[in-house]
Amino acid sequence: MASQKRNPFRDRLYWECDDIKNGRCDWLEITRLDTLADAKNWQRPVNVRVTGWREVMNPAVMTDSTSYAFQFPRRSGAVQGTYAGNRFELTTSRVEKVKLFLSPEMIDFGKNLQVRINGTLVFDGRVAMDEAFMLTSYRRESDHQAVWAGSLELAVP
Repeated sequence: MASQKRNPFRDRLYWECDDIKNGRCDWLEITRLDTLADAKNWQRPVNVRVTGWREVMNPAVMTDSTSYAFQFPRRSGAVQGTYAGNRFELTTSRVEKVKLFLSPEMIDFGKNLQVRINGTLVFDGRVAMDEAFMLTSYRRESDHQAVWAGSLELAVP
């Protein structure tokens, strides 16, 4: 893992959660789910089969069972997101609201920002850098690699 470098500004993200407490990944946050809706065909469960579990107190002993590695008892929502040149494209499944965290590393704050969600233009305008937001988010997150200069919360059409 030491050879892997984190890039909080990567231009492509996929995030899925079943609880908005876990709705944030770098510049994207799911702030409201709609788990009563049907999932889009691209949102598929990801899991792996485990054919032998080790006993916790005695790892040398394997339990003879086959099951999935993860239990997902609740329905989840997902977002696929990309950005380039002051334009964001988001595709959602079972999501009602999203929040974008913005940085000068990602966009030019002096130009209009466009956001499309599920093919619909939902925002076309300027977003100002917000010093109070920068300080608040830095104090909350203590993230030296990503200082967020603004945010934009949007309803999914």
